[in-house]
Amino acid sequence: MIFDFHSHTFPDAISKKIISQLAAAARARYYTDASRPALFASMKEAGIDYALNLPVFTRPDQVVKINRDLLKDQEAMLERHFLTLGGMHPDFEGYREELRFLKAHGLPGIKLHPANQAVDLDDPRMLRIIGAASELDMIVVIHAGFDPMHPQRNYATLPMILRVIEEIRPPRFVLAHLGGFSDWAAVEKELCGAPVWLDTALVFSRVVASLDGQGHPMYSQPIEDEAFVRLVRRHGVERVLFGTDSPWADQHAYVRKMQSLPLTDAEKARILWQNAAGLLHIV
Repeated sequence: MIFDFHSHTFPDAISKKIISQLAAAARARYYTDASRPALFASMKEAGIDYALNLPVFTRPDQVVKINRDLLKDQEAMLERHFLTLGGMHPDFEGYREELRFLKAHGLPGIKLHPANQAVDLDDPRMLRIIGAASELDMIVVIHAGFDPMHPQRNYATLPMILRVIEEIRPPRFVLAHLGGFSDWAAVEKELCGAPVWLDTALVFSRVVASLDGQGHPMYSQPIEDEAFVRLVRRHGVERVLFGTDSPWADQHAYVRKMQSLPLTDAEKARILWQNAAGLLHIV
């Protein structure tokens, strides 16, 4: 069994338009048009059994509408083995009521994206949401480290992450991109062993990180196999989740990569399926 804990879809009618605009802004390649049928086809080709959709809200007025749309579509998504989290924006004032509503209607957690929301992870607006979600034992997934669309500033640095852990102790806190996109040596030194989950989204990809003084792209390199295995084992394989970041990564290539790594079969099973199932309470 394989569970992709980190994927994104957009409404089918407008997914091609949205993904092309985002790709142009980030100077990034995409591998599906980000519609649900395209994700389903990609999952089948890759041998992925389930995928988790992570919505990202860039405005507070999106919160209620998109969360309700996700709840309305939840049954249809499950038929195609998609699960979804809800979303939240740091400037949404009714966050406590919305979190309780999502919890009551079966959504196990939320996604926050400090860079896309232009709010530091340790800003009081973020902390209050993470704290309220934690009181409800909800999963909180965050984009960790810099984002290729916003290379001028890192909104989720390791010191910010460590402050959240120290002040809130969120029980189900998931850090995307192995805890700090492209800064994995620092993650290994400063974060390994902390009570958080790390996902593998986009860590095996070469992506545009920024532009040089002449406007030419500079690339972030994928993590090396030896460094990945060492980091996973130091952190604890039971707290690592397989994720791709589809449509920004090739799901099939990521499955092949995970299967090729010098990990034991038991370790691979943990990362590819068992940890996600346990975190989502679907075991």
